[in-house]
Amino acid sequence: MYSDMVVRNVNTTLEGGSNFFNKGGMGWIDSLSTLYVFDRGSADEKQNTYSASVILGSEYRDVEFHPRRAEEVQEAGLPVPDVRPDFWLFGSGAGEFSRPSDDLERYTRMSSEWPLEQNRERLREDGANSAGNFIQLNTIGPFPEIEAGETVTVYVSFVAALMPEPYQSLVPAQVSDADQLDNVESRANLVENIGWAYRLFDGQENEDGSRTRFLVPEPPLTPNMRVELEEGAAVIY
Repeated sequence: MYSDMVVRNVNTTLEGGSNFFNKGGMGWIDSLSTLYVFDRGSADEKQNTYSASVILGSEYRDVEFHPRRAEEVQEAGLPVPDVRPDFWLFGSGAGEFSRPSDDLERYTRMSSEWPLEQNRERLREDGANSAGNFIQLNTIGPFPEIEAGETVTVYVSFVAALMPEPYQSLVPAQVSDADQLDNVESRANLVENIGWAYRLFDGQENEDGSRTRFLVPEPPLTPNMRVELEEGAAVIY
């Protein structure tokens, strides 16, 4: 899934063009197959928030083809797929951050592991120096074989979340270290919201083994009631 997520307050910023896009901080939560973005370098008046893309699952030949379902995938005789991120700089990247220019390069980027670990801090910090205009790619695969006319379904979600209250007083441009702005505590609401995305996606398993997805919890039905007026009071039954 290709994305160009940017976290900025469009109502207060006076920056446009590349200066609007180049303040980004990027991260990856391995256990949740989630690529996330935050504002690392702006001085805008705003609420500090996260945006994220999540690959929830995929369906391949009647198998839920995702690392979360590794046992089911292996029982079907299939290799367990990987979900992993890729990044490049918009327009001016070089080396590991160069933009794929044709279909072969795009396939190569998706089929090989991008060096995330050695670039994690750069992804989180470069926005502080107006060098964070990263394009994002969240991938799943490989799919062993796809026949002509065959359908593969991939489920994705975009998730947003406010950082908790202690992080709302921080101005990204004034923070000297990304750890002050982006850490386990600051991501608590994001992780909770991602958890809800997975629960809605998982839905419930039916008696025939099929699955009904995206069941949204509903409030209880309004009960039958009556109101009787008494002196100085309304009594509800």
